[in-house]
Amino acid sequence: MFIRARHAPLTLLSCAVLLHAGVSCGPGDAGIRHYREVVLAAPERAPGEEAAPPSAPGAVAPRSRPLWVTPDGWIEKPGSGMRLAAFDVPAGESRAECTLIELGAEAGDVRSNVERWAGQIGLSPTPQQLDDLIASAPRERTADGDGCAVIDFTTLPPQAGERASMLAAIVTRSSSVLFVKLMAERGVIVAERERFLALCRSLR
Repeated sequence: MFIRARHAPLTLLSCAVLLHAGVSCGPGDAGIRHYREVVLAAPERAPGEEAAPPSAPGAVAPRSRPLWVTPDGWIEKPGSGMRLAAFDVPAGESRAECTLIELGAEAGDVRSNVERWAGQIGLSPTPQQLDDLIASAPRERTADGDGCAVIDFTTLPPQAGERASMLAAIVTRSSSVLFVKLMAERGVIVAERERFLALCRSLR
């Protein structure tokens, strides 16, 4: 006597369900594994939170706070307000001071600054004298390669009422302007000129 095992026929619908579940449908499929690709949804943001923007290729980071090397013999003092630093400059019995100030790029107009500085030391140069002073201003470079125009008021003829003279530098950075100013008697400026230029060249 034979006993026939009854098996429910696998319909096409049943196979489709089994295949979707990752189960083999026949004896020839032993050892074959089926995988499904799982796609993860992006995490939800909190209300009001903006998505992080993609990094822009070639983006330039803001310039850092300027650094410098204090010239030999000068005494550095802490800055305050717009002053990054101030320096006491040995000048015998008289007192001389050099200041380092950083302002926005819009403050870098050379002529308007030179006119203002001339008034601070009691000078009234003619328009032609101002033009010549600016045109003859030596051009230096800082340690970072920034341009630096040096205005030396000792090259102007002395005038009645002149209180002092000045050596000033305008350093043009990518997003700001540095002003280095030494106000003192003419003889002090001549004696300290190389140290002043060394300070300007050391800026980075």
